[in-house]
Amino acid sequence: MNTDLAKARELLDAGGCTGVLCRGDETVVWDSHGLRELVGLLKSGKELAGFSAADKVVGRAAALLYRAAGVSQLYAQVASAAALATLGAAQIPAQAGERVASILNRSRDGLCPMESATADTDDPQLALGRIADFLARLPQPTQLE
Repeated sequence: MNTDLAKARELLDAGGCTGVLCRGDETVVWDSHGLRELVGLLKSGKELAGFSAADKVVGRAAALLYRAAGVSQLYAQVASAAALATLGAAQIPAQAGERVASILNRSRDGLCPMESATADTDDPQLALGRIADFLARLPQPTQLE
């Protein structure tokens, strides 16, 4: 494990955040659930290529976003089999603390809507557009959420 991934994983495992990107001295941390922060980073135009990523939960939709970002490697506390395959297909080394069959929605009674929205594509840019459109239709989170 390189030092960027080790640092990202250490920050994630310490708690207080849900995602971390590290590249050299640069660190990006977020603490919101879902893909809103990662989509925001991608839409902002911030250059993310070469960052190492650590995330609490990575499904196939998130894996496509990480591919769009150009991350060099990823650690997930929980990752779906499809996410690991998606990253592997792009030759992005990925590790998972726990592997699961699929990522469920928050009420755990069906598939995550982001997974459904990207189920028929392997194109990271198309996935980014679909996820961004879906998130734009949702109410904005408040400080209490």
